Amino acid sequence: MRFWILSDNARLMREHETRVFDGDALFFTAAAPRDEDWLTRKAWAPYIGGTLENHDIDCLHQDLTQPERMDEIAEVLRARLR
Repeated sequence: MRFWILSDNARLMREHETRVFDGDALFFTAAAPRDEDWLTRKAWAPYIGGTLENHDIDCLHQDLTQPERMDEIAEVLRARLR
């Protein structure tokens, strides 16, 4: 079963055709210092046809879904949707 999942995921990645989203997007950057440089809004810019509005969140990428970070993200969304 695990091999099938791995094999199917590899096939999906090979066959995927990336498209551009023709609109504006909110982007939340995990802004804590890190070694990776690909987890940035610059990496997403080619796929967004409109404005890419960034909000820095003081955490690592894997911590973006922690409750205190989600509260911070929710505040941005609440203000933006008013």
